[in-house]
Amino acid sequence: MTEGTPAAPHPGDELLRVAEEVHAGEVSVAFRPGPTVMAKVGAKLLDIAEASQVPIETGCRMGMCGSDPVRVLEGSENLSAMRSAERRTLERLGLGEGCRMACVSRVQGPVVVDPQPSLEAPSEPVTAERRATSGGEAIRRVVVVGAGVAGVTATEEVRRALPDAELTLVGDEPYAFYNRMAITRLVGESASIDSLYLNRRDWASSRRVDERRGVAVEAIDRAAREVSLADGERLPYDRVVVATGARPLVPPIEGIGVDGSFVLRTIDDAVQIQQHIRRHRCRTAVVVGGGLLGLEAAYHLSQLDVRVLVLDHESLTVLSYGTFLTVRLDQADVPEA
Repeated sequence: MTEGTPAAPHPGDELLRVAEEVHAGEVSVAFRPGPTVMAKVGAKLLDIAEASQVPIETGCRMGMCGSDPVRVLEGSENLSAMRSAERRTLERLGLGEGCRMACVSRVQGPVVVDPQPSLEAPSEPVTAERRATSGGEAIRRVVVVGAGVAGVTATEEVRRALPDAELTLVGDEPYAFYNRMAITRLVGESASIDSLYLNRRDWASSRRVDERRGVAVEAIDRAAREVSLADGERLPYDRVVVATGARPLVPPIEGIGVDGSFVLRTIDDAVQIQQHIRRHRCRTAVVVGGGLLGLEAAYHLSQLDVRVLVLDHESLTVLSYGTFLTVRLDQADVPEA
């Protein structure tokens, strides 16, 4: 090289330039445990985790708010601002400083997160925001009927409004508050019952809630202001909140209810289906309903080497799983067993 001749570009310079262009507008997101990936500024932590195949709960996409908390280990200032709804969800979960909900947290800079924070540490007691009365009448006793997401959320709000009230939560299932959208995993034996619980074990005691599990409400006497339980107990109330949720629509089809037919809504339903498959060595199944839970059930059934046919009123769809097919219910030609 003679004097005055410009130096030849280094071979790595072009690679660096291309890499900078490819990753322009991206930031580092590290999952611990898990990989470190590059993500677009403004992307949600939940979307990043799913795209990177990081194990994380996604129940919020199915209406189960509070399923995807993460703990921010580094870079909390590089996430979008926390809003009141997210803060209240974290309070319900007993998760405070350093935690965020992945479904609403957008990255603005490098962050390091734990996608599976522990829920076992003691939670802080809920503090009161205000006291409530109605027409000058003090509200001292409140009974919430239904221990699903609506009932648990109502209980949280009542406790904030009435810090000194006697608060009772009644549910007919024997389980603590769980992710109902994930019960199909029990069918496919890919999850345990304990893994479905969404609140800390001390959730009720830390909020001074008398939680009654596994007992149904038989009647509400509005004149006497009492809730009658199936075990004979009567609970007096000043206010009662009915948050029992919905029940699956069972179509009027001949044969529904015979041995081997099930409705899937609860943990017990899922366990019964799984046990029936194992006990009878089932190899075929029909799922009526191609909605979210129907398709999730079909997928987890297929993981047990069961051939699944999904019947639905909507148009024909072939699913990417490659293990089962959905067809319109009015066009199905299903032979009798």
